[in-house]
Amino acid sequence: MPGAGAMPRTTIKQFPQLRPPTFYGTPDPMAAESWLLGIERVFEVLPCTDEQKVVFATFMFEGAALIWWQLKKPLEPLWLWPRFLEVFNEKYFPEMEVLHAALIAEESLNEMSQFRENRKKRIGGNVSRGQSSKRQSSGSSSGNSSAQQRNIVSQGSSRSNELPTCPTCQKKHWGECRMGSRGCYGCGQEGHQIRDCPMRKRIQGAGTSASASVQQPPTERGNNQPR
Repeated sequence: MPGAGAMPRTTIKQFPQLRPPTFYGTPDPMAAESWLLGIERVFEVLPCTDEQKVVFATFMFEGAALIWWQLKKPLEPLWLWPRFLEVFNEKYFPEMEVLHAALIAEESLNEMSQFRENRKKRIGGNVSRGQSSKRQSSGSSSGNSSAQQRNIVSQGSSRSNELPTCPTCQKKHWGECRMGSRGCYGCGQEGHQIRDCPMRKRIQGAGTSASASVQQPPTERGNNQPR
């Protein structure tokens, strides 16, 4: 009597009572599929171990199927149902192996294609970012160059308008410094100072005459004045 919780064993006498299908080993995959579905339906009702399933299923082999199993059975010491299904499918469903290999190959191709697509996107993103950074650096460098050139020009123009500091008198003026000499600071001749320089008076007089000639137009002579 089986122990508590143990699965009861089905005897070979109980198995035929459920009218399990017979398999003749025809090369038709539909016939093999139909037999396999029928035999598994029986195993859903009868409590069998994986080893018993192989014994009961192969008991229903006839013809070519029985010959095939007699050649296959001695190759392994113990046959369990998962291993039997693997061998049975290889024999009577060869296209499933081809389909499985094709599915694996297709999946590998899809993965490779996806990998290449992602790689192109990564490379394209890096190139775009590199070109953008190059444009930004080029624009900033050109802007900096322009700003530097403007600064140089502005500094040059301001320097050109600015009087240089004389190292002798420490004052800003153009030309030769006459500090310490006896000559006039205006004309450079000796014997007078710049406030008495005749050239300065001459320049001031010419400026005054020119201003007067512009501001006071000449008066017209009357008819009774002598010519």
